[in-house]
Order: sequence, then C-alpha cells, then structure tokens
Amino acid sequence: MSLTTYGTQIDLRDIPARDRVALLFNTYRLLQSGQSMELLSDEDLAPLQTEFRLRQPAGFSWAPTEIGPVAWRVRVVRLSHREREVPCGGGCACV
Repeated sequence: MSLTTYGTQIDLRDIPARDRVALLFNTYRLLQSGQSMELLSDEDLAPLQTEFRLRQPAGFSWAPTEIGPVAWRVRVVRLSHREREVPCGGGCACV
C-alpha cells in the first residue's frame, strides 16, 4: 500500500471481516493531514462510517464515490486541525 497524497486503496472484499476494522484504523493512523485512503467493498460501508465517527469525531471526511448495489467505494481523508468542523482538545493523535 502506498500512503502518498493520492491515497491508499484497500479492497475490503479480500480482507476477513474480523480484520477489517483494525486494518482500517491502523492505516488511517499512518495518514498525514490531507492524505486519503479509498475503501472498496461488496457491502454498504455505513457501519464503518459510524465506527469512524465514534473513534475520530470530526477528524476525517467521508466521500462516497460509488454506492452499490454491486460495489461501494468511499474516500476517507484525514483532516488537519484547521479543517475540522469541531476542533479537538489537542490530546488526540489527529495531527
């Protein structure tokens, strides 16, 4: 996987369900502000968006680029402190 500004692509169809969340958040932690990852799945990614909201409130943008019924594709961008709708208290790892 490449973590360039152009983004990392993760095909979740090839990842066992039990490993997906850990892989996504480990990858997200490696992103610098402004960098992105693209997620591809054969099922709705809404539950993962909820998980991101719980773990990274306001620290990311979520932009669906394909919405079923065969594939779901989303671009997740790590936001800087200035780009956030709700600023964090500075104690997080959001950079």
